[in-house]
Amino acid sequence: MSFEGNVIRMGEKRNASRILVGKPLGKTTCIWQDDIEKGLKGVGWEGTDWIHVAWYRSKWRAFVNTVLNLRVP
Repeated sequence: MSFEGNVIRMGEKRNASRILVGKPLGKTTCIWQDDIEKGLKGVGWEGTDWIHVAWYRSKWRAFVNTVLNLRVP
């Protein structure tokens, strides 16, 4: 999940950011952002504005570590 934080901090005009949170053309209905939100829902963090958190590196690192620790049995 640290990759997503780096991409978000790149800015909206970078291709990587457009791919991560953009809406695809054509019949594809799933985007990476949906997968991230499904993962957060799986650990009980649904509704978290992860894009806002990703802008702040220290908060994002703490957030990722917390989520990863919740997923370990």
